[in-house]
Amino acid sequence: PSLLDHVQLQQMAKHRKMPPVAQAIAANTQTRDTSSPKWQTVVMIVSLLLNALMAVITYRQYGVARDAMERSERPYVLSESAFWRNGTSEAVVLFKNSGKSPAIKNETQIHFMATTDRSDSFRLDWGHMLPAFSSGNTAPGASYTTPALTRLSPDQASDVLKGLAVAYVYGIARYMDGFGKARSEKYCWTFDATRSQNFFICPSWTTQD
Repeated sequence: PSLLDHVQLQQMAKHRKMPPVAQAIAANTQTRDTSSPKWQTVVMIVSLLLNALMAVITYRQYGVARDAMERSERPYVLSESAFWRNGTSEAVVLFKNSGKSPAIKNETQIHFMATTDRSDSFRLDWGHMLPAFSSGNTAPGASYTTPALTRLSPDQASDVLKGLAVAYVYGIARYMDGFGKARSEKYCWTFDATRSQNFFICPSWTTQD
């Protein structure tokens, strides 16, 4: 055999003297040499990833805590009721701040109308309401009223009282909270003499933000 063959045979004999388990341990030890630059790079990358993960978790926990605090402490301006004034020609909506902080720069849009359409396809016109009333700021627990500028005609009011027509008073109340966020309530009240002698909340058109 050539000199090269002798060298290869000697290397094979050397490896045959080392048990397989020992060879695996030796190989594993070599790959885990923490003093090598390659291993240090891996450790650094893993550390950076863990730090980034912890930062994301901390930020999300902070966001959850902040949102919970805002929900607990923010103002909630809600329409409490609607009622007649000056007979049945004028409707007024009562609003109350049920939250724990002032509602800032209250502005309320309100519309009042009557219709004989009782079909399920009837829709209110939210796009052509009058300009908003400005009510200033509302302290926690305080209330204010907003009258509708539109009026029912005598014939419309008569039809509403007889149950021949249904009256709606609706609009949008907007305000700012103490956290700098714009808030709003889309409200709607209806009067149907065949169901009640008082205004009651519309089941489909009231939402709060």
